[in-house]
Amino acid sequence: VSQDSHTFDTSGGSFVFDVFTSLSSWNAVSDQSWLTLVLDVANNKFTATASKNTESTPRQAIITLSGDNVGDVLIVVMQDGVISIPEIKGELELFVYPNPFDQYFFLYLPGTKGEYKIVSLHDMNGKVLFSREYKGDELIKMDRNELAAGMYFIRVVTDQAFMQKIVAY
Repeated sequence: VSQDSHTFDTSGGSFVFDVFTSLSSWNAVSDQSWLTLVLDVANNKFTATASKNTESTPRQAIITLSGDNVGDVLIVVMQDGVISIPEIKGELELFVYPNPFDQYFFLYLPGTKGEYKIVSLHDMNGKVLFSREYKGDELIKMDRNELAAGMYFIRVVTDQAFMQKIVAY
């Protein structure tokens, strides 16, 4: 098989797997109804199609590829879950500097001294790349770590408010 795993985003879609075999007859089946397969045995291919995932949790399917006198081949297919955004209760000021940044940036959250807060960094698709809890400080230093160059969302959730900014590296 051309690859032993594949991941779909939440919107679903199709992916073609090549089957490397000299068998004239083989079969592939999915163990999940959200992942359908169309076989093209004559051309040693099959297409896996994932429906849209509207749930918040990722899901997994196993495709079993089988043929006479050979062991089964298992292919793992994953699909991302929907990223939910918390309800906005109120807004507070959030300053990010420098922006764009190189090795680090600061979050300044005036009026939040002593408050519990969750700071998270998301890619432009909403995937959480980093999340950490803080208590007290109005000024937080964030290191770049392994981030690739690009645009990111910063989200800060406190007991009283939700704040979001775009940062660039």
